[in-house]
Amino acid sequence: MFCNICCLGFVALVYSIKARDRKVLNDMGGASAYAKTAKQYNIAVSILFGICIGIMIISVIITSASAR
Repeated sequence: MFCNICCLGFVALVYSIKARDRKVLNDMGGASAYAKTAKQYNIAVSILFGICIGIMIISVIITSASAR
């Protein structure tokens, strides 16, 4: 998932590419470390994206209710 919350999605993509490159070079330890970091960034981005969407939905509901 490439959600760009403060560029964390891009950072996760970069670590994922580094993990793939390490795997091609048969450096499984390095690939595992990069993959773990990419996974952590992806989880953080997903959580932040969900929070932002939730806040936007709540703000739309509040503003539409107050406009009546």
